[in-house]
Amino acid sequence: PFAGMVSEMSAKTETTEAAEGPVSWTPQAERRLERVPDFVRGFAKTMIEDMARQEGSGEVNDALMDAAKTKFM
Repeated sequence: PFAGMVSEMSAKTETTEAAEGPVSWTPQAERRLERVPDFVRGFAKTMIEDMARQEGSGEVNDALMDAAKTKFM
């Protein structure tokens, strides 16, 4: 699962991500992100924000966190 995250992330470019705009996080989603191990938290945050953008949402919430957990775990 982690290898899949890394390979998907390496396919992204920073300019593409920046052009898609910022994503906000609900307080509950931020608390859940804090429980992700430090060494992978940055990757996880980027992938979850990309999922939000792909779904046309500008916000990461509990439902999206659940979907990300299912997808990446």
